[in-house]
Amino acid sequence: MQYTQDIFWGNIKYTKNRSVKDKLGFLKKLADGPFLKKLTNPYFIWTGTGRIVNLENQIFHSKIRNKLSKSEVHFYLYEPICARIGNYNRSFYSEFDSTENLKDIVCDEIESIKVFVENNDIKNYKIFTSDYNIQLIKDNYPGIELCCLDLFLINVSGMYYDIEIDHNVTNKFWCGNWRYTTHRHLIMSYLATLNGTYTWNLKCSYDELNKNGWFDLEKLKKENHIQYDQLKTGVDYLYNNKFTVDQDYDAVAVTKFDEVFIPGHTAPRSTEHFLKSYRNSFCGIINETRFAQPFGYFSEKTLTALYSKLPIILVAPPYTLEYLKKFNFKTFDKWWDESYDTETNHHKRIIKIFDIIDYINSKSIEELSVMYSEMEDILNHNHQITKTIQFNDRIL
Repeated sequence: MQYTQDIFWGNIKYTKNRSVKDKLGFLKKLADGPFLKKLTNPYFIWTGTGRIVNLENQIFHSKIRNKLSKSEVHFYLYEPICARIGNYNRSFYSEFDSTENLKDIVCDEIESIKVFVENNDIKNYKIFTSDYNIQLIKDNYPGIELCCLDLFLINVSGMYYDIEIDHNVTNKFWCGNWRYTTHRHLIMSYLATLNGTYTWNLKCSYDELNKNGWFDLEKLKKENHIQYDQLKTGVDYLYNNKFTVDQDYDAVAVTKFDEVFIPGHTAPRSTEHFLKSYRNSFCGIINETRFAQPFGYFSEKTLTALYSKLPIILVAPPYTLEYLKKFNFKTFDKWWDESYDTETNHHKRIIKIFDIIDYINSKSIEELSVMYSEMEDILNHNHQITKTIQFNDRIL
C-alpha cells in the first residue's frame, strides 16, 4: 500500500469516522493492532510532515465541539516533527548548528494543532511525537503537553518475523543509505575506503559538502589531518563511484542542501538479498533519518539492524541510545566508547563516531569475530526486544 499524507481521526461521535483501516492501507496493521483498538479518547493521526492544512480548515459542528470540549483529545504525529528556526534549510525540515537557541524553534505541526483547537474550542489535549526529549521546547508552547510516543515504531515493528539468522563475520562494517543528508555523506565518505557492505547512489562534491552549516571540514583538517585525509579521499571516491546491494540506480547529483535528493523510487531493505547483507558484517553504522537536531530519534533502520543481530553505532541526534534503552534494548559500551550519545555538539559527536570506526577498523576479522561472540547474549536479547515494540505504548 502507498504511503499517504493525511489527517485521520477516531472515537469522535456524530461524525462519519474516517477509518484508518479503510482509508490508510499502509496503516492497516496499526489499525488492526492493540494500540488503536484500546484508545478511548478522541484522537487524530497526522501521517505527513509540516503544516496540517486539512486540520486547520476543519471546524466541527457545535455538537462535536461540545463533546470534544469535555474530553482529553490526543494528537499523534506519525513522522518526526518539522522543526525550524526561520525558514526550513533542508526542504521540509531543518538542521541546526549546536549553538542555536532552542527557544527559537518553531514546529509547524504544533502550530497547525493550535489553530485547530482554537477553532473547535478544545481546551484539554496532548500531542504525541516520535521525538525523544520533545519537552526541550515545552517553553515554546506553554499550556501544551508534549509527549513522546512513537506510532511509526509501533506500526513498522510488526514487519519482523521469526527467521533464522546465521551470522558469519567477513566484513567489518555495514552502512545503508538512501535519501541524501549531510551526516550520511560524512559517514559514508569516512567508510568508503574501508572493508564493508554499503549502499550509496549519490554524487556530491567536497565544495557542496563544505556548505553544510554544522560540520566544519577545515576545523577537522587542522585538528586531525589523518581523519581529514580519510574523509576527503572518501568524498572524492563517492563522487565518482557508488555502492549497491540490491538496487542499482544511476547516481543522483546533489547540488544544494535545501532540496530532497533520492536515488530511484524505492528504499533499500526491500529484498531478501538486502536483508541477508547484514549477516556478513561485524557492525552496523546506522545512519538515521535525522542527526543535527536536539531530539533523539530512531526508525526501522535501527530496528532492522538489531533484529539482524548486529551491534550498532547509531548516527543520530543526541540521546538516541538513551531512547533505545527506554525500550529495554542493550547497547555496546562494554566494547567501545558510547559517550557520543550525550555529545550535543554535532561536529564533536560525529568525530567521536569516527574514533569508534577507527578503533573497529584497527581490529582483524578474526578479532572482530571473537568480539562478536562475546556480544551474543546482548545481540539475542535485542533481537527479541524488536518483537515487543508493537506492544510498547509507554509515554516518555
